[in-house]
Amino acid sequence: MNWAQKVRLRAKIIMYTGWILFFYAVTHLINHSIGIFGLDSLEKARLVFVGFWRLPVFEWLIVLCLFLHLFAVLHKLFNKTTFKGLSSAEWVQIVLGLLIPDLMVHHVMSTKIAGKLFNVSDSYSHYIYWTPDYMPILFLLMIIIVWTHGTIGIRSFIRQKPWYRKWRPWISGLAVGLPILAAWGTTEAVQAVDRLSRDPEWVETLVANSNPRGIDLYAWEESWSYTFTGAYVLFILLFFLTRKLVLYIKKKQKGIRIKYLEGTEVTITKGASLLEASLQANIPHAHVCGGRGRCSTCRVQVIEGLDQLPPPSNDERELLEKIKGGNAVRLACRTRPNGACTIYPLLLPNVTLNQSLWRSTSNTGVDADVAVLFADLRGFTAFAEDKLPFDVVYILNQYFQFMGHAIETHHGKIDKFIGDAIMAVFGVERNLPDACRDAIAAARSMRFQLDRLNDQLKHQLTEPLRIGFGIHCGHVIIGEMGYKEFSNLVAIGDATNTASRLESLTKDFGCELVVSREVVDRAGLDFSQYTLKKVDIRGRQKQMEVYMIPAVADMDVEYLAGQTISSN
Repeated sequence: MNWAQKVRLRAKIIMYTGWILFFYAVTHLINHSIGIFGLDSLEKARLVFVGFWRLPVFEWLIVLCLFLHLFAVLHKLFNKTTFKGLSSAEWVQIVLGLLIPDLMVHHVMSTKIAGKLFNVSDSYSHYIYWTPDYMPILFLLMIIIVWTHGTIGIRSFIRQKPWYRKWRPWISGLAVGLPILAAWGTTEAVQAVDRLSRDPEWVETLVANSNPRGIDLYAWEESWSYTFTGAYVLFILLFFLTRKLVLYIKKKQKGIRIKYLEGTEVTITKGASLLEASLQANIPHAHVCGGRGRCSTCRVQVIEGLDQLPPPSNDERELLEKIKGGNAVRLACRTRPNGACTIYPLLLPNVTLNQSLWRSTSNTGVDADVAVLFADLRGFTAFAEDKLPFDVVYILNQYFQFMGHAIETHHGKIDKFIGDAIMAVFGVERNLPDACRDAIAAARSMRFQLDRLNDQLKHQLTEPLRIGFGIHCGHVIIGEMGYKEFSNLVAIGDATNTASRLESLTKDFGCELVVSREVVDRAGLDFSQYTLKKVDIRGRQKQMEVYMIPAVADMDVEYLAGQTISSN
């Protein structure tokens, strides 16, 4: 097993054990949340929780996952050549993750182990009764630490899934709401025990049933807790000191030279990735997923030394094939060179998922299936020739304002303005059938908005403004392109070029809209009343079937759900 395969195996161990432990935490918090309905309800729910998780197979599964997860994470941290480039969320996750083992051992010892050794019940009533007043606060702190650590890890995995944006509000609500409900339920339980403990008979019954041997659990825990915490802190300190020493020794050995196209050279130790080479040398390098190989933003073009790189893993190969990267393109986070090479990062270094696409979408350097609308004013260049520059700018700004409103009303995003032309993308946050319906609906609304604009400008126009539309759908790449401060997020692909060329056909056919049959079919709309024609599209070998709509405002089409496309 080579180094790349080991790293991939380690990542899978962290991911799968993390999911199992997170599910355990979810069920535990649900159990605590039931405390809102009273202590009795909490104790009954505990029997269900314990009955499931203390089955031998699940009990050992949790123990195994805890050790595997901790070992894999420590192995990753030990072999990480640099901590530069970590996001604030990753730092929080690491720090909280290192706190969890100590907190978890104290909790398990005072419940599960105490029960095994002394036949003590770990019911909520008994646990809350014998612990000091500050223990519920520490317990709530543990809930926050474990939950925050887990949700950061889960989010890093799911945030790049196509469905995440749609379900993000619900997921965020669960992530915030569940620990709050658990804290509420725990607080209610503490208050209930406090009231009941004022009754000597209740206390006597509780102790007799829960602690028949009369063990001083507080003294027992005190006898070992400080020793364990001290030993754990010492272990963590030795762990990072050893890592520092190993890195120092490796740096003294002959390293591998990584050269960047602009001339910068970096020397790394064997086993370090190309992404780590950039971060180690403070060279800005995009890595949206945190270097976990779940996105393609860290990809590089290998200029020289391709033979010095190990072959890509199956996951890396699938991702590179998806983006059609070519043989010389590799993921920097996954590629650990065996010898010198020259590379060139392909995406701008400031690409992040926190960055907003068109103000509302987090897509950076990703691909998507969308519908593209291209609209162009008719004869505006000739119209502007005898106008003052101020008048031209004023009219264009009014036009863009009216058109932008129509596009955004139908879930569209303005990609760019090209003179008096507009390109809009639909489906960044919706599925493709909805996107196709939205694009057609937007064209109709834009036509009505143009009538409103013509009415407002009737005293300034010798003849009404006219417009032509082209609509097509397909696969595009959405990414940040440009140079320095002149870069912006755009969509590129065959669908954008085709939509532009369909719009130009409106002049030849004397109609207002040319829409591809693929868009109409995906939208599930009946366009049989319009002319269907095969046309040649520059750049395409095969002819394309398109519908020609003479007057967009006269369209009478309906959504599959029964909504009529609005003219508002």
